[in-house]
Amino acid sequence: MHGLPDLIEWNEINFASSWISDTDIFSCLDFTSLTGEESLEALEKMTSASTYQGVNVASWCLYPHIAQKYSSFVTSFIKEKKMKLALVFGNFPKGQDLNTTLQEIQALQKIMSFDEVDLVFDRSPFLEKTPHKSDYLNFFEGLKKIVNVLHSNNQKLKVIFETGHFASHKNILSYLVQLALWAKVDFLKTSTGFHYPGADLDSVELFCALSSQLKIFSGIKPSGGISSLALAKQYVSCFLSYYPKEYFNPNFFRIGTSKLVWEIQTKKNTLFTHSAY
Repeated sequence: MHGLPDLIEWNEINFASSWISDTDIFSCLDFTSLTGEESLEALEKMTSASTYQGVNVASWCLYPHIAQKYSSFVTSFIKEKKMKLALVFGNFPKGQDLNTTLQEIQALQKIMSFDEVDLVFDRSPFLEKTPHKSDYLNFFEGLKKIVNVLHSNNQKLKVIFETGHFASHKNILSYLVQLALWAKVDFLKTSTGFHYPGADLDSVELFCALSSQLKIFSGIKPSGGISSLALAKQYVSCFLSYYPKEYFNPNFFRIGTSKLVWEIQTKKNTLFTHSAY
């Protein structure tokens, strides 16, 4: 494809076992609340669950209008706990044109402080017809523009692929993931948790394997339906089969969840051993 990097075909690759502590998993959680109608009381309840055995979650993930409405409370807590504030963009959870999203990000940058963007893109050019090379190029160039704007402001980009929507189009998904890697996005994220199936191990393996093959180690964020430690540990196992062990930290691995936060709060810190799924 003219103007695009060389793209490779996707093939499944098996991975080995791994172990990690519950507190390490907790430190990689993006504590997510996306009803769009959060009250101050609901946010106060989140504060009580955001620390476990002296370890904080990696971030809070909210709608921009909620973060703006309670800006003083949210930013004060985030700063105190040295966490990140992640906001969803892209007509979440539906997706939209990347240029429109870029404008919305730039507008909010002028109003309030935030650390990360979880972005949904318009999938229709890739799923409602046979994609043209111009569709891939627009996606690639659009992501690069957003990455540049965010990185110049010391902010990170997580791209949500809504992998459940690509269940019958794995090659298209793999091409988009590769383009996101070449565009230097900070995280590859599976799902919004709305409308389509959430995270699945095969898609996370695809993310990890392509990152490893291209030697572009982007962050990985499974999200959508991960409500138990047992399932979370399978995603950690997958990640550590492709990434060096020292990469298991919030800079390279996150899980988007709310229920898992509450489950971990009820458990003591333990180590686990888990074989390949």
